[in-house]
Amino acid sequence: MQRVMILALVLWAVLTTSVAANDGITWIGLGAGASFGAEFHHALGPFGFLTQGGSLEHPSPDPAVSETSIRESQVLSAVFYEYEFGGISAGIGAARFARSQVGTKTIVVDGDSVAMPVKVLSETSTSLAGIGRAKLGQEPIIGDVQALVTSEGVLWSVRAGYQIEHLRVGVGYQAGPTDDWWSGPLIFAGIVW
Repeated sequence: MQRVMILALVLWAVLTTSVAANDGITWIGLGAGASFGAEFHHALGPFGFLTQGGSLEHPSPDPAVSETSIRESQVLSAVFYEYEFGGISAGIGAARFARSQVGTKTIVVDGDSVAMPVKVLSETSTSLAGIGRAKLGQEPIIGDVQALVTSEGVLWSVRAGYQIEHLRVGVGYQAGPTDDWWSGPLIFAGIVW
């Protein structure tokens, strides 16, 4: 339910603020630990951006690391200059990945055991990125295939849906840039302007 509320709020923000965008979508992944995100192509002239984030839970590798499961958050943000050739577009830009993992350890304070959060991992990376996308189908049946190539790997997605005037909805699949990044089915909603 929380993810549906987040998707509704992000969609509302998209529909009310991105009237200059060529197209924009918000999406939410399905399943445990799924991500959610948004992307806008040609949001400011030839510039576009995408972002996604989510959290996963992993078992602790050892009680010395964390006495409880480890909560991992993953965030990807990218901005790019994109040129469109009909239904195909290509661009170059930058991508930033951020990951953190937090667990719990028990410490004794004044004779009482207290569970304290402990940072297991905190890493970020920024790299050049290339993006390519092909729009498929004709209204009302639409689709696209997209890949964001970074130093961390390739984030790719395939989506299909239905478009009525400026509104589009559908389903898809996304694969993360690394094996431990979220991958899975998703639903999306967006606008074409």
